[in-house]
Amino acid sequence: MSSVCSGSNELGEFVCIHIDKTIYSLISVMKVCYEISTSYYVHITNSETHPNVFNVFLYLKEGSKESPASSVCQSFLEQLFEQDMRQKIISETNGIREIIVRKAFSAATKRNEPMRADYQNDVQKIMIKRA
Repeated sequence: MSSVCSGSNELGEFVCIHIDKTIYSLISVMKVCYEISTSYYVHITNSETHPNVFNVFLYLKEGSKESPASSVCQSFLEQLFEQDMRQKIISETNGIREIIVRKAFSAATKRNEPMRADYQNDVQKIMIKRA
């Protein structure tokens, strides 16, 4: 199976990129498709002949001034690799990120002494009830 094909159907001319599900996640594929959706109509299907493959069909939108199909495919695959690496890094570092965020916000919620609110000594007139 080749990883890229082209053709036309009732929707128009397309380029189809076959993506291996065992290598790339659906979320990564969706993010890249969203990034290129300004210039291309995107249609994603499961392969009928290969159960572990996504078929990503790209149809050039009318009026788009995009580069040839080969460079679009190269760009798509490059962005796909980058997005998939981001997803893997996020999943691997999620625990550390949660600890850092928890620490950062816990310091803000701790006070050394209780706040004393006395409306009679409110110099800035913050606690005045307004009608």
